[in-house]
Amino acid sequence: MSTHTEHLQKLQDWMELRNYSEATISAYRCALKQFLEWREADGFSAPFGKEEARRYLLSRYRSGKK
Repeated sequence: MSTHTEHLQKLQDWMELRNYSEATISAYRCALKQFLEWREADGFSAPFGKEEARRYLLSRYRSGKK
């Protein structure tokens, strides 16, 4: 199982145990997948902190994906 798949499954398991709706789980999985893909494309160049969060949000905003 790939790291992305593992993270996505762990999130889904956690949310299912807390009775989140299917729609909420799907939305969170999608958001996490997009973030993980961005981090991978970025090369996981630095530990994730405030500056990296800012860069991620700016990249989404600039690409029209608010």
